[in-house]
Amino acid sequence: MNLLGQSIAFDTLDIDLKSPHDYNLLTSALHIVDDNETVLGKWSVDKEERMVHFLPYRLWREGSYQLQIETRLEDLAGNNLNRPFDKDLKSGEKPNVFREIFEKGFDIP
Repeated sequence: MNLLGQSIAFDTLDIDLKSPHDYNLLTSALHIVDDNETVLGKWSVDKEERMVHFLPYRLWREGSYQLQIETRLEDLAGNNLNRPFDKDLKSGEKPNVFREIFEKGFDIP
């Protein structure tokens, strides 16, 4: 996942997922958080559900933010952050610890 377009003002935050994901989940399973408060704004999806854009309703403020991704978000094959299908179950590896939310931090300079 690449975070692009991070600048102050009403610029969009563009998130490149690299592969298609479930459209309905993309519009409800992603959140931007600033100081433990959700940043309100509008999500849009394009490029065959590979790219999402977030436009905040207020100006971006300088500081640290978190992109929160609910683990129910799935790609078109049903893979999610807790349950990737391409894992060899016979390898003896312990399964990932189940989490409800993954976070990716980013800064607005």
